[in-house]
Amino acid sequence: MFKKFLFVLLICFLWVGKAEAFSISPLKYVVTVSPRSSEEVEIKIKNDQLVSQRYVLKVLGTKQNNQGELIFSEGVNQAENWVKPEKNVVQIDPGEEVTVNFFIKTDSLAESGSYFLGLAAENVDLGEREVGLSGELVCLLLLQVSGQVQENLSVTNWQTENITINKIWNFDLSIKNTSAVELPIQSELIIRNWRNKIIYRELNDLGLLLPQADRIFQQKIDMVGQTFFSGSYSATLNIIYGRTNQIKTLVKNFWRISPVWIIILSVVAVGIITLLYRIKKRMVVKLKKYIENFQA
Repeated sequence: MFKKFLFVLLICFLWVGKAEAFSISPLKYVVTVSPRSSEEVEIKIKNDQLVSQRYVLKVLGTKQNNQGELIFSEGVNQAENWVKPEKNVVQIDPGEEVTVNFFIKTDSLAESGSYFLGLAAENVDLGEREVGLSGELVCLLLLQVSGQVQENLSVTNWQTENITINKIWNFDLSIKNTSAVELPIQSELIIRNWRNKIIYRELNDLGLLLPQADRIFQQKIDMVGQTFFSGSYSATLNIIYGRTNQIKTLVKNFWRISPVWIIILSVVAVGIITLLYRIKKRMVVKLKKYIENFQA
């Protein structure tokens, strides 16, 4: 399962939106280390241009936005300081491939957990006229510091409308990975009617949530075409997370009222208001007559 999620990350997050002016390999590394240990990885850079090119080597941290997209940038986490390229700049002749080493040396106080990094190569000789060519490529490095860790997930928001007349129901979920390791996440939404009968059930794969990352999910349930009564309904959300398949269960109650009942209740309300107005008006008339007779 982990390999599957890592593959998804690579497909979704590598900065290869344009045609490549060069290439790097491999696309990923998974390295397990201990505090105060040393390792070494290498990447190969090939210049596919017709002229000699210079490439700046960098180590980038990673963070995940609330839509699940991975963002490579500097100054994200402490692990960036543990990895250094053997040189900052390499020059490669046309069609040639060069191997570059990155040295990993973890801190003695390194905390157990997963650290996602990017081993980046940026082509600094690409001019602005080189339209459509990618100037930076990244090899994803998953650095796993050995030790015991706990898988923790926090739900910061889960809501839907308390009262609805629609047959399309929206559910908003916000979660945060408060642990030091990445979490594969699935969700199961179950909706029951007032008789506690299940009328809807769906299991979704929500992907991988990086350490300390937040994620926002929006789920739309289309109940158009189904016949059910107005009344109280309950939505149960089971969130399955981590490699140990822990479960968080959330329950939300809401009312679904048919538009027909809205019309009926509106007519009844107008009728009651009209009746009360007439009763009040008659009482005012009687009170005026009583006062006039008393004064006479």
